[in-house]
Amino acid sequence: MKKEVPGDMFYKKKLKFKSHKEAEKYYENKWKKEGYKKGWKCFGMNISNRFDKARKQSAIKFLNPKKRDIILDAGCGRGDVSLKIAKKAKKIYAIDIAKSGFEKIKKNSPKNLIFKKMNIENLKFKEETFDKIVCIETLEHVLHPEKAISEMKRVLKKQGIIVLSYPTIDTSIMAKVDHFLGIEKPCNITEHITEWNYNQVISKFEKQGFKLIKSEGIVFNIGVIGKLKKTSKSIAKIIFDIQLSIKNFPRNSTFVTFKFQRL
Repeated sequence: MKKEVPGDMFYKKKLKFKSHKEAEKYYENKWKKEGYKKGWKCFGMNISNRFDKARKQSAIKFLNPKKRDIILDAGCGRGDVSLKIAKKAKKIYAIDIAKSGFEKIKKNSPKNLIFKKMNIENLKFKEETFDKIVCIETLEHVLHPEKAISEMKRVLKKQGIIVLSYPTIDTSIMAKVDHFLGIEKPCNITEHITEWNYNQVISKFEKQGFKLIKSEGIVFNIGVIGKLKKTSKSIAKIIFDIQLSIKNFPRNSTFVTFKFQRL
């Protein structure tokens, strides 16, 4: 593994699962140990936790749960988002391939929040069950993401909403210049089985009968200014705050929240 330095990412051999059973075992063990609490730390702060909070806030905002809604949280992890949504929805089903993640919250969850161990590539629900689906930082971890999209469409009602949070590959001109000049290095996340750019995500959903309603970026690419993060912790915090505040240019962002509607 490459040594971690400020402003750099971990570079390990990317995960490759031969089967769903292998993936299930990996994530069960992952959640039993520490899940994703450790995150990626640099500049004297936990960057992963800041990004995670921003992504979840954006997804819940786009989802806009209502008291009449029956919602699916596809890839719920430890279930913290499901718990927040349950307070505003009629019923929410929270599923994940690893039950060890949500076991703690499940013990004290409200009656309208139902946790189930399930693979999003094979959903055990009837057609057109849900009004809305939220899928946060999950699709990039599954073996066959197109199959997962197809399954989510099947269980979603017509005109229903899917809110997706996805770590897109920034293929903008700014990003290409940054990579060429060595300002920012391409970031390959070790646990992402697939990595799509902004247009690819939209294309994958459109091919399966969805239309994009809106999108917003998380962690905007500010180019050479980003190098100032290495100056001090306080300056790094200011720059990250700026990056997280710019939402209107999703193509130039590291993470994107999408809102799709089933046609």
